[in-house]
Amino acid sequence: MAVIDEQIVIRRKPQEVYDYVIDLTNQPKWETTVLSVTPRDGSYTVHDGSEIDYVFKLGAMKLKGVSVISGLEPGHTGHYSVSSRLGKSEGSYTVEEHPDGALFTHHVESQPRNAMERALDGVSATMLRRQLRRGVQNLKSQLEG
Repeated sequence: MAVIDEQIVIRRKPQEVYDYVIDLTNQPKWETTVLSVTPRDGSYTVHDGSEIDYVFKLGAMKLKGVSVISGLEPGHTGHYSVSSRLGKSEGSYTVEEHPDGALFTHHVESQPRNAMERALDGVSATMLRRQLRRGVQNLKSQLEG
């Protein structure tokens, strides 16, 4: 299992960062793994229980997955689980006060489904870490730019 945390300080108010991240129309703009999002209930602002169909990429692979949102604490955090043919991932976005604005953390735990995927877990984790790092850097650029 791969556990990855990427953090970045963004010179914006924490609520602004949270509002931007929680609006699904923004996700493909900053999240480098996400190609498209389609909320099953039509609402692009997530809520506990939101189910979202994703098309995402990991390296050169293009995948479909379903995400379920839970544990929302408005202005602070949200948790998600994603199921795809690669297995299951759990993650969260957290926004906290910081002297320079907001500290944004993206946390992911991926669980491969079978022996082959477990054998490739280190390679997948390296790719995922790189993409998460680019994602938080994109988020910072968009919100500060």
